[in-house]
Amino acid sequence: MHTTGRGRGTSQQVAGGGVVVVVVYSIHHILLIRNILKQNPLWKFVGETLEPGEPLFNALVGGLREEAGLLLPAVWTGKIVTSVGNDDIVVKEVRPRVLLETMKPHWQYFYKVRLPDDQLLALSGKILDADVDEKFETKAFDLLVPEHMRDFLPPHKHLFEEFKYS
Repeated sequence: MHTTGRGRGTSQQVAGGGVVVVVVYSIHHILLIRNILKQNPLWKFVGETLEPGEPLFNALVGGLREEAGLLLPAVWTGKIVTSVGNDDIVVKEVRPRVLLETMKPHWQYFYKVRLPDDQLLALSGKILDADVDEKFETKAFDLLVPEHMRDFLPPHKHLFEEFKYS
């Protein structure tokens, strides 16, 4: 949950809600983010909390804007995003949603967004204020680097494996 543009508080899962995890990549690079306000910031994929009943694409578009600085092309019908992407920016589901059995069970949605290489590189090196306790640094890495990074969020290493074979 973010206050930026959506009027919500600090990120946390809500029972019955969900999270959208998004891999932003190009033919040669992958974009990772880290919250530099954390004690030990780890690199990770973009992730956005999805409230119960919130349209999935609304969270996907908001998360990419807040955490990566990507203004994803979207078609809006009123306040609901009905489609995303265009001929140059391809958005696809990596796999169907999965129920994560945590203290607050929630759904995990996993998407990938393919950008032209120059557009992805233009997102690298930014510092984005997402909330009072979230300031994201963005960085483009060579496409296969995450599997060898010690400072890459462990659950996202598993997601990276799914992404590589999708």
